[in-house]
Amino acid sequence: MVTLDGGDVQDMTKEDGHYAFNDMPTGGSYMVVPNKNTDFLNGVSTLDLVMIQRHILGLQMFDSPYKLIAADVNGNKDISAIDLIQLRKLVLGISTELPDNTSWRFVDAEYKFVDENNPWVYDISEDYEIFSLTQSMEIDFIGVKIGDVNSSVIANANSGVIDSRSTRWGLEFESHQVQTESKDIKTIAFTSSNYDRVSGFQGTFEFDVDN
Repeated sequence: MVTLDGGDVQDMTKEDGHYAFNDMPTGGSYMVVPNKNTDFLNGVSTLDLVMIQRHILGLQMFDSPYKLIAADVNGNKDISAIDLIQLRKLVLGISTELPDNTSWRFVDAEYKFVDENNPWVYDISEDYEIFSLTQSMEIDFIGVKIGDVNSSVIANANSGVIDSRSTRWGLEFESHQVQTESKDIKTIAFTSSNYDRVSGFQGTFEFDVDN
């Protein structure tokens, strides 16, 4: 949804992202404000968690200011373990939205980052101010899906791109003899012989606590 403050009108973008405000009086001042705050899990998977963790550890740094914005899950202009915690809760279904951020953030397409490795040096332009409308204008924004650092989001329902989160060759685990450390603590070792092409995995282990 794109709102034109000052004109008190809104327009939902088309499938290609286009929107329009027709017959606006010239000479007026307006603020163009895009907003989308739905479907928080869209484009977010365990792979995003792995990539954000690798960035935090300095193993593979993000090469785009938009990826940095996407990784700042709690919106505090920094990327830390807190972002991983909030995103992990979303992936695991513990939460259905992000407590400190919207699902999408939008950046004025004309905005130039002073430092692309630190997009928060100055406040990011997330709207567009028209001081005095004199002619037709094209105002573009770049949408950033929060939590999606590998760009797997399905931007609209008619998109043919589907993010597959499952491995095609099958990840196999083997469990070994239970080692009893005490009456209350038991250790079970899990290994895998085909983990060489896996960056991370997500799943659930179920067991009978009486045995």
